[in-house]
Amino acid sequence: MAIPDLTLRKHLPYTNKVTSIKEVKKMLNSYSSLYVKPIKGSEGRRILHIEKDGTTIKITNDTKGKSTVKRLDDYPLLKRRIKSNRPYLVQQGVATKHESRNIDFRIYMQKNEKKKWVSSGITARVSKPESIITNLRQLDYWITGPEALSQIFKLDEKSLKRQEEKIVSICTRACKKLDKKGTFGDIAIDFVVDKNLHVWILEMNLRHVYPVEDPNLAPEVKRTPFLYAMSLAGFPLKEKKEYSRLSYSKLPSLERK
Repeated sequence: MAIPDLTLRKHLPYTNKVTSIKEVKKMLNSYSSLYVKPIKGSEGRRILHIEKDGTTIKITNDTKGKSTVKRLDDYPLLKRRIKSNRPYLVQQGVATKHESRNIDFRIYMQKNEKKKWVSSGITARVSKPESIITNLRQLDYWITGPEALSQIFKLDEKSLKRQEEKIVSICTRACKKLDKKGTFGDIAIDFVVDKNLHVWILEMNLRHVYPVEDPNLAPEVKRTPFLYAMSLAGFPLKEKKEYSRLSYSKLPSLERK
């Protein structure tokens, strides 16, 4: 039996597979905000945000449709989703809002030529007003991770550096934990940062989709997996270093088709 990582667990919102409205009700008693979403979802489709507001419950879907009900049973779409052939999960809501917009972050964690996990950069995705998702369908704009952290939390240079180091440390720990399940070298981790600067990991995308939002990060994000692949293939360190000095744009034979 695997020993749980208690340190990492503090950065994971409570998540569980859901098969009935009763289970959602139980979680809503513990957390005032929940997300119900398909286990194998894409582009934020079919996600519901459920929020307890006094004696009423507010529900928002992925297209910004809003409903207010007294009981979850009064919202038939929830039951239809849970009872569908598509498996669903319910997750503690820890979204960060800034001026009515949801903001989440993506960090590109990759193994380098030394087979060590490193961060190739962080971006922040800002949703359209009142949207519950931040992917391309409801994305308003993106900014760099450091810029978002600095603006939202009013961090000075020293505090910003400390926060970035904390984020990388937590995500590296998560990647090393995943290493025990197989061989991985390129993971995009979606996370949020709450008002207390606590980091919450939402998803670990093992097959994240290019392109990278920040064009300044794109060369590094695209190049690093090749360095790791060269390490696995046994290329000498000298050749890997020479490759790392080359511009990705000068290697047309390696471009993604």
